[in-house]
Amino acid sequence: IFFREFMAGVERLGVCRRDDLRSFDSIVDALQQSADSSEAGPAGFSSFREPGPQSPAARRDELVARAKFEKEVDTKIAALLRKRREAARRGRTEDGDPVDGIDEEEERAFWASLLSRAAAETVTQMGLILREQPLLSMRMQDEGQRRGGLETSDSRMHPSRAAQSSGESARKPWVYTIKDRTDLRRLYREKVFTPGHNLPSMSLAECAAIEMEMEVNQIGAAKPKVVEEYSTAQAQAEREEEKELEERAWDDWKDDNPKGSGNKMRNKG
Repeated sequence: IFFREFMAGVERLGVCRRDDLRSFDSIVDALQQSADSSEAGPAGFSSFREPGPQSPAARRDELVARAKFEKEVDTKIAALLRKRREAARRGRTEDGDPVDGIDEEEERAFWASLLSRAAAETVTQMGLILREQPLLSMRMQDEGQRRGGLETSDSRMHPSRAAQSSGESARKPWVYTIKDRTDLRRLYREKVFTPGHNLPSMSLAECAAIEMEMEVNQIGAAKPKVVEEYSTAQAQAEREEEKELEERAWDDWKDDNPKGSGNKMRNKG
């Protein structure tokens, strides 16, 4: 995914060789074909052929040309880096004097060389991935066969454990296929540019509507009247007498403490 997005960017900027673009496209097509053949069956890797020139001489010429290009770019980048370090050193030692550093054209050439070098390295890494994929597939098949033999011997001794392990082995690994550039951008937005905190699930207007509904239906609703029930008439009479005594005590306290009779900050000398 990242290699394809990078190669699309350098192709748009025009800082990549046509040979590298052609090799990268052929490698991507070969990887997709190998993925389709692996879905069809494990024998798809046996008929797989590495993309590019099939003759040893043409393959050697391609590798030599790529190595020569990488060496030239490395030499150019090293020279530009040396010039930048010398310009920075002069800028630290000569105070007040104008410093002739790298101009815009040289700066652009420096970054273009870095991108073209990275594009060539991308093609190299993709080729390594393509060559290692059949080996990894063979290793996975060998491990599966070895595990299958162990499970067969274990299933004879523990049938319940074998049934549980067969359900776990049926699960397929997570595979994401990019068929369009919009799918790639959507994947970047979901996996990379999503914030770590939880985003709001409703707007302020929706939240205000929910609070108003709670205010009307729950908080502002009339409270139900509590009706006291008594087992006997004597219990009801005792409860009424108790309420009357509480009311009398409250009236007596109000008579003894009329309103405004508290300490009003007087007689403080």
